[in-house]
Amino acid sequence: MLIKACNPGSNEIDEIKSLKAKIFEELNFSIERQNILLGIRFYGRNGVYGIKTVKLSNYDNSLNNDDKAKVIVLEYINGIELSEYLDRIRAGYEKEDKIQHFKDVIKNLIYFWIFEFLFGNGFYHSDMHIKNLMLDEDGAIVIIDYGYASTRDKYFTKIIRSKYANVHQGRKEEKKNN
Repeated sequence: MLIKACNPGSNEIDEIKSLKAKIFEELNFSIERQNILLGIRFYGRNGVYGIKTVKLSNYDNSLNNDDKAKVIVLEYINGIELSEYLDRIRAGYEKEDKIQHFKDVIKNLIYFWIFEFLFGNGFYHSDMHIKNLMLDEDGAIVIIDYGYASTRDKYFTKIIRSKYANVHQGRKEEKKNN
């Protein structure tokens, strides 16, 4: 069985129950709606260069005034999927300066996502891939689909902070001195 091959020694029933719970969580619009609000607060408050997150539309608020969201209405993103933009680069349709801007934004996104997960508040988009990122008309990366977003658990936070806090603090001091 695939589950056994991926996780030797695991109990298949527990693994299937865990997978079932995760699937139902992904399909729960109330959870995704809360994750979007966390994503807006998380990515928006930091003003990360070139990174935005999809927002709920005003119409969504009038439809979902309780904790049982039946639908999610998001703002319209005037842009293209990241995969489409990469196809344009490969085909030679984009200028070098726009490509360099794009590379800078992607590096920023990767650094921010990892750094904040490890040392920040622990909120993360756990399904970050090419189909969940768009490029808007301003050249910013827009993060979409917060169905699998999550917050790392307290035990993991304690381990990370105890093992790597000195590295983080050293980098802060190094930046301050330069």
